[in-house]
Amino acid sequence: MVYKLRTRMAITFSLIMIVPFVMMVLIFSEQSKQNVQQVLISSSAQTLNQYNTFMNLLSQQIEDAALQVMGSNLTQEWIEHRSSNAYSRIEKYLMNARLKDYLTSITLSHSNIVSMAVFYEDGFAVSNDSVYELVSYGNFGWVDLVREQGAVWLPSHLDPYQAQFLHTQPVNSLLFPLVNLRTFEVVGAIKVNFLTSLIKEPLSAIKIGETDSVELIGPDGRSVISASADLAWLGGELLGEIKNSPRSEGAIRTEENGRNVLVFYNRLPGQNWIVVGKILEKELFRSIVSTRQLMFGIGALLLFMTVLTAFWISSGIARPLSRLAQAMRLVEQGVFTTVEQLQEPRGGEVGYVIRTFKRMARTLNQLINEEYKANLRRKHAEYKALLMQINPHFLYNTLEVVSGLAARGKHGQVLDVVEALGMMLRYSLKLGEETAPLRDDIRNLRHYAFIMETRFGDRLQIRIDEDPAASDVRVLKFMLQPIVENAVKFSVEHANPAVVDILTRREGDDVRISIRDNGKGMDADQIARIGQAATGTDSVYDVIDSGGSKIGLANVLARCRLHYGDLFRFDIRSAPGEGTTMTLIIPADGVTDDVQSADRG
Repeated sequence: MVYKLRTRMAITFSLIMIVPFVMMVLIFSEQSKQNVQQVLISSSAQTLNQYNTFMNLLSQQIEDAALQVMGSNLTQEWIEHRSSNAYSRIEKYLMNARLKDYLTSITLSHSNIVSMAVFYEDGFAVSNDSVYELVSYGNFGWVDLVREQGAVWLPSHLDPYQAQFLHTQPVNSLLFPLVNLRTFEVVGAIKVNFLTSLIKEPLSAIKIGETDSVELIGPDGRSVISASADLAWLGGELLGEIKNSPRSEGAIRTEENGRNVLVFYNRLPGQNWIVVGKILEKELFRSIVSTRQLMFGIGALLLFMTVLTAFWISSGIARPLSRLAQAMRLVEQGVFTTVEQLQEPRGGEVGYVIRTFKRMARTLNQLINEEYKANLRRKHAEYKALLMQINPHFLYNTLEVVSGLAARGKHGQVLDVVEALGMMLRYSLKLGEETAPLRDDIRNLRHYAFIMETRFGDRLQIRIDEDPAASDVRVLKFMLQPIVENAVKFSVEHANPAVVDILTRREGDDVRISIRDNGKGMDADQIARIGQAATGTDSVYDVIDSGGSKIGLANVLARCRLHYGDLFRFDIRSAPGEGTTMTLIIPADGVTDDVQSADRG
C-alpha cells in the first residue's frame, strides 16, 4: 500500500500536519504531568508533616507521663518495698494502693492516655485499674525488651492488664524502662497505653486519591495499627530503599502489577515509625490523559480529512497504476485471471508497462502450470513407493504367526489364520486405489487382530469400537495396521494381558482415530523426535530412501502428511510405564487440494 502514489501523498500531508500537532500534545501532557506530580508531592508532604507534628506532640506527652511516673518518689518507694523484705505485707499492700491511685491521677490528667501499668521483674504489676500478682506479662517479653533496647513503641495489640471494658480495644504503647534511681538498674517496665484509633483515624483521613493506601509501619515493615493490613505491595526492596534514604520524607516511583505507582513516605523519628502511602500514577493524571485523548481525537479527524484530500487530488493520476498494482498483488498470490481484464491506456509509459506485465503474467502462468503437473507426477510416484514398503512388512509379521501355530500343531487355527491372511492379501493387492472406506481398513484390522489373538492367546486383547458414522469416510489403506502392530509389540513385552483399544469417531468435518495400549510407553524425548520427524520437510523422503527400514509409525505419518497436507494432525500421549495413546485426525472428505484423487491414479 505504501508504494501507491495516493498513499505517499496522504502520508506526506499527514506528516506535515499531524507530526507537529502530536509532538505539541505529547510535550504539553508530559510537562503537565510533571507539574501535577510536583504539586501532589508537595501537598502530600504537607499533609504527612501535619500528621508527623500530631504524632510528635502525642509521643512527647506520653514520654513525659512515663518519665513523671519513673522519677516519682512514690514509684521509687514502691520499688524499695518490692525489692526489700523489711516491709510487712500490709505495708506493701498500702504502697500498691498508693501507686495505683497515683497512676490513676496521671491517666486522668492526660486525655490521650487510656491506661498505665508498672511491671516489676518478679512478676508483680500495678495499673491504674488493679494490682496483679504473678502476671504472665513475661510471655510478652516487655521487661527483656526495655533492658535490650530502652524505650520502645509497641504496635497495635490487646493488653489484658487494663480496665475490663478496654480488653477488646486495640492499643499502642510506650514501653519505658523502670529504673531504680538508687542503683540505676532496670528493674521492670512502665507501659503507657493509648487507643490505636487515636492514631488510626487521622491517618485514615489522609486522602491522596480515590484508590490510595496510607499505612503506618514499624522498622520491620509491618503495620503499627493493624495486624491484618495487606502490605504485600511494600516489598523488601522498596522498604529498604525508604529506610536507607537520607531524606526523612519523599516520593518513590515504582511498579505494581505492571502499573506505575507513586509511593510517599515520612519518618516519625520519635517512634521510629514510617508513614507510607501509595497512589496509582494513572489516577493522578486522569484529567491530563482525558485531555490528551481529546486532542488525539482531533488529530485523527485532521488525519482523516488529509487522507481524503490526498486521494481526491491523486485519483485522476494514480488510478491506472493502482489497478496495475492490484493485479500484481493477485499474481503474487497465484491469481492470474484478473490480468486479462486490465485496461491498457492508449500511448504513454503506463500503457507500455501494463502491456508488458500482461505478457509476463501469461508466460509465468504457463510455466507454473507445467511445474505443478510435474510435481503431481512426482508425488504420485513417491506415494506408490511408500505404499509398497508396507505390504512386505505386513506379510512378514503374518507369516511369523502362521509358522508359530504350525510349529505347535494347531492345524485348525492355521486354516483360520491362513483364511484371514488370504483376506488381508486380497485387500493389499488392490494397488489401483490408494484409499478405501474406513470400514474396509477396520475389517482388514479385524483379520490382523484375529491372527495376533490366536498367536498370543489370553496374553493379548484387541478391542475395536467403530463409529458407523465414520465408516464411509475414505482413508489411506493400511493406515491403522502399522500403528496397531507397534502397540501389540510393546504391550505384549510389558503387560499381561496386553490390551489394545481402537476407537473411531466422526466429529463434524473430521474423523478422529485413537489407538491406545498399556505398553511400556515413551518419554518426552521420544515423542518430540517423532513429532519433529513427522513435521520436518524431509520426513517423506527419509522414509522413501530408507530401503524399507523406516516402516510402521514413520511410514503412516509420512503417507498421511503427503496425502492430506496441513489438514492432517496427530497427537501422542504417553509416559514411561503408562502406555501410549496415538490419535490421528483426518478430514472427513479424505482429499486435499495438494494432490487430487484423480491425479493419484
